Amino acid sequence: MKKGLSLGAGGVKGFVHLGVLQYLYEQEIKFDLVSGSSIGSIMGAMYALGFTPSKMMSECIKIGFSDVQKLIGYRFVKNGLSGLIDQLLGGKSFEDTLIPFKAVAVNMFTGEQKNFSTGNLGVATACSSAIPPYLRPVKIEEGTFVDGAFIDSVPADVVKEMGADKILSVNLSYASPFNYSNKSYLDKLYPKNKVERADVTYQCYTYSDVIIEPDLKRYKAFGFKGFEEMFDIGYEEAKKNKDKLEIFR
Repeated sequence: MKKGLSLGAGGVKGFVHLGVLQYLYEQEIKFDLVSGSSIGSIMGAMYALGFTPSKMMSECIKIGFSDVQKLIGYRFVKNGLSGLIDQLLGGKSFEDTLIPFKAVAVNMFTGEQKNFSTGNLGVATACSSAIPPYLRPVKIEEGTFVDGAFIDSVPADVVKEMGADKILSVNLSYASPFNYSNKSYLDKLYPKNKVERADVTYQCYTYSDVIIEPDLKRYKAFGFKGFEEMFDIGYEEAKKNKDKLEIFR
């Protein structure tokens, strides 16, 4: 049985993932495949590289990745977000991962979903995490990409396509983090793009066997809460789902 893990988008709320992963680590529950969108792609990349949750935390602290204000400020730096994440991931590529991993992004001008599975992890996860206007789109040879949450916030479908038989998803939002009507946020910022609105979060219910979904409505994706608080929330929510998680043993 191949076990898949899907980590959802959510900005600073993504540090909930670390708490979930810590609980899974303590329970010796491991996964064979992983997908992620936005902050979930960054945490997913670290997981796929074999980082323990404690190492994830220490690395995030070391480069100031838990400082949202600093993170937003990187839109003005030459290498931007990709340079910061590349530092976090040690310059690794998909070929360095211990398990298969995909990062979800959206082509800003065609609206097509791109599931990165080759190349530099820092670039791919930056493409998956670029939320305009906070973080500028990432332009590479293949196109200009923005946050995967615009189209697939909790990419359980992606890890299913990768071959997962059982899937655990961590959903950080009860609805899309972009609360807009028929036209997408990108349509308002960039009139030339063709991204169509879709149910970007609830599709995970179709593919997931277990969903860890803490109540985070009182928190903002770009709020300035300490990530330690998010970690504790994730850990306790995973603990509440202890019995359900037995299927992944």
